[in-house]
Amino acid sequence: MPKTPDWIIEPQAGIGPIRFGMRADEVARHLGPVEFVREIGDGKGRPRKGSFTELRSATKLPVLTYEASGLVLADFMKSARTLSLDGLLLFAEPRQAIIDRLIATSSNVYRSFEGYDFLDYGLTMLSAENARGTARSGHWNIGVFARGYRDALMRDGQEHGIGHFIKGGPTVGRQVREP
Repeated sequence: MPKTPDWIIEPQAGIGPIRFGMRADEVARHLGPVEFVREIGDGKGRPRKGSFTELRSATKLPVLTYEASGLVLADFMKSARTLSLDGLLLFAEPRQAIIDRLIATSSNVYRSFEGYDFLDYGLTMLSAENARGTARSGHWNIGVFARGYRDALMRDGQEHGIGHFIKGGPTVGRQVREP
């Protein structure tokens, strides 16, 4: 089994040893075999071609989401102690302290009922939910995403009044922040 890597975020490009756009077999060479795969639906009870998530729970690696274009999202829980952005360990401090630091340094921040998106970092911070769909106190996850992956979701959120930009805007989100 491969050693659990340090998860260093490269905004909108990749994380640790994996790159957005990689196929599942390419990722497996870095992270080892998959334990669980689930197709992603289209919202109408049909699978979306080429869309699935995979999990390697025994190694506490992220849940990975793929679209037809390859890897688009790596979703981490608190067990990912080495998840970092510019030297900041994202699970080492209380959630609100991390959010405040990211808001201060990000040029493009989207807020919804779920949490925050920091577009120039390719990072989303969401409250974890229990089986009833209510937030669990103190539980949250961090998603690291490919450029453009959450654009449609944010557009829909704005149109339906459940999300808004608190800093920047949709065109700014296309920019990659230079390290």
